[in-house]
Amino acid sequence: MLGMWKTNAPDESNSVRLVVLDIQMPEMDGFEVATRIRKVRSRSWPLIIAEDNVWERCLQMGMNGMIRKPVLLRGMADELQRVLQRAGEGL
Repeated sequence: MLGMWKTNAPDESNSVRLVVLDIQMPEMDGFEVATRIRKVRSRSWPLIIAEDNVWERCLQMGMNGMIRKPVLLRGMADELQRVLQRAGEGL
């Protein structure tokens, strides 16, 4: 992920509507990725974390939503829709 972020970091021409992160990822955890995104994009990209036992920390970091594990499609769809609507995007 780190190499991918360095070489393919989205810029203004990319149309990212939402980022879903997991806390446990191979090279860098979801908190580190979120921190890097917030440094580059501030609050312009809604971030959703896929984890349920770290919500307080996620709120402090500026996460916009949470998908509980184990991930259920209905719950994921509901949370994606909620976050996108709050960001003015909608589905």
